[in-house]
Amino acid sequence: MPLPGTPWRDAEPAFIPLATMREPDRLAQRGDAYGHWRKQAEHAARLAETAKAYPRRARRRRTTDR
Repeated sequence: MPLPGTPWRDAEPAFIPLATMREPDRLAQRGDAYGHWRKQAEHAARLAETAKAYPRRARRRRTTDR
């Protein structure tokens, strides 16, 4: 999920390949990792869909009268 304030803030979110998701699952099953990455992936997908409904406004350029 692209984060606000970063150069990628307007990038489309990418989904993590299933093969990559298997590794944290495997580590968690062994007790070597802890996290809620599946739930975070669900939240990120919902946030991305919501963000499409509310596009960011373009920044206004300041003009100076000289």
